[in-house]
Formats: sequence, C-alpha cells, structure tokens
Amino acid sequence: MGIRIIIPGPKDFAHNVINDYRLTSAICEELGISMRGFNVAHLASLEKLTVNQSKINNLRGLEHATNLTSLELYENDVSDISPLADLTNLKT
Repeated sequence: MGIRIIIPGPKDFAHNVINDYRLTSAICEELGISMRGFNVAHLASLEKLTVNQSKINNLRGLEHATNLTSLELYENDVSDISPLADLTNLKT
C-alpha cells in the first residue's frame, strides 16, 4: 500500500472560478478559512453571505454556492446577477 498524493487541478482553486478578490475575501471570512487554502469545494458550505459597501463588481463563482440561502450585497458595483440564477435555496 503506497502513499497517494492528490494534486488539485486548476478548476479546484477558487481564484480560478471567482474573479473578484473582494468577494473571495468575504467568503473566506464568512467560512473562517484562509484564502490560501480556499477552493471551489468550500463554496458548497456557504449558507449566508453579507458583503455591503465592498466595491464587489463580479459574482462569477457564486453559482457553486449551492447551499446559499441568504445574500446581502448592498451598495456594491454588481451589474450581472446571472451567476445566482440556479441557486434554488436562495431566498428573496
């Protein structure tokens, strides 16, 4: 029995999926994890996110937050909310 080493592929790293640094930072803060270890799999554990007045302009990547139920983005620069379209747990 040998040692198995798993090297994540490029799509596993969240910075390849989320374009907005401020959004990544807010998600990591909410989840209590470092940005260095943050990957796409962490997005599934995100249930709520409040990021107001943070100059966020891109929500790409949030489509992977399939358990997101609450999202507050007051006074940001978001113009495209299409990444939220399939988040069926998100409440209005």
